[in-house]
Amino acid sequence: MTPDCNDRTTPRRQVLRAGGATLASILAGCNGLPPLGTQFKYGSIDVPQAEPPSYREWFPAPSALPDASDASDGYSAIVHVPPPTNAPTWARSSAARRAVVSNMDYVGVDIDDMDITFLQLYGTGMTAILVGDIDPAAVRDTVRETAYERVDTHAGYDLYERGDRPWTVALGPEAIVFGDGPHARAVVTATVDAGRGDVPRYHERDANVATLTESAGQRRWGRLWLRGIQSITGGGMLEDTVGWAGWLEHDGEDVYTVETWLFPEEYDVSEQAVKEALKNDYPTMSLPSRRHASAVDVTVEGRVATITLAIKRSYVNETLAQKTSQLPAVAWRATHDPDAEQVTIHHDAGDSVPTDALRVIGDLDPSTIDIGHLGGRMEPGESFTVSTAAPETDDDAGIGVRIIIHSDSGWSATVYKHEFE
Repeated sequence: MTPDCNDRTTPRRQVLRAGGATLASILAGCNGLPPLGTQFKYGSIDVPQAEPPSYREWFPAPSALPDASDASDGYSAIVHVPPPTNAPTWARSSAARRAVVSNMDYVGVDIDDMDITFLQLYGTGMTAILVGDIDPAAVRDTVRETAYERVDTHAGYDLYERGDRPWTVALGPEAIVFGDGPHARAVVTATVDAGRGDVPRYHERDANVATLTESAGQRRWGRLWLRGIQSITGGGMLEDTVGWAGWLEHDGEDVYTVETWLFPEEYDVSEQAVKEALKNDYPTMSLPSRRHASAVDVTVEGRVATITLAIKRSYVNETLAQKTSQLPAVAWRATHDPDAEQVTIHHDAGDSVPTDALRVIGDLDPSTIDIGHLGGRMEPGESFTVSTAAPETDDDAGIGVRIIIHSDSGWSATVYKHEFE
């Protein structure tokens, strides 16, 4: 779902437009790509049928968003559908789940109990949406323990904002919508309105988005580039796409990836051209790469190409099965005392966090972190302090404080940012 970890050619502006900090939270887990000339075994693959794209009901058309949100030329999305309880453990540890958790606060709702969750990534911020049955009482009780304060209502949703960072959350009976960035409240309310059908939805105003989402459907987890994947391809056939979607699907012990490439109306696309393009080195967005496929199925219908991979059982058992670490969902908070030259990190609500997975960086001295009193895990209501008298490096100066979670599965995620005043 993100560019190849070894690719350093993507311009900074393109990375920012692709979602900025969120991309950093899901860069972990990138896989190697097949060398040029790799031969694939082509054949028909019986992949489970995709579900209808329910996520797009929450995608406001760019015209419904504030002009300053930098979404006029579209945005991208990351989707995670929580798997059933009998799914393999690794299926609940996806990069998409990690991306959503990195950009939300725990407010009394377990992400794994939701019907569907997803991120929308704009030029100046993002939204995280959790759709499912919401227990209003549990949410209200939890929010009272966090940095959020109720500021307004909108279309039956209670709006809360934080004083320590530019976040807004809308809490309603069927969804929770988090917004980050300078236009968070306007983007959050537009997303709520899209979910209610009160403003135009993206696919209702853009034929390419309608075709892409209808063709790709909805699977276990994946990413959609609603304007094509041009910004990170480095050339080739994908440079010409006007929409791209990549999904991971699993059915029992069988694992598949399904990509949808959408081309312009006048584009001459053929199965042979797609097969030639598959030999080239380009991002696979954290999906298992093609060298892990036991078979590849390419179909073309009109301007839509669909590429399905059946993933080798050996890769599932030896690689995916080892990736079982989940990112804890937490409502973090930091309080800065400039006179005492220290910052206190608070765990207000949510999952317990292994202390050996915690890292704190920024305008502070990490050697002064005192977490001995926490034992092996940090629980809700606990805190620790760090000195800000001597920042670790000049590179970290001026960024305030960042909380990062590391895992034994090889990924890391920034879960909290606070700028010092």
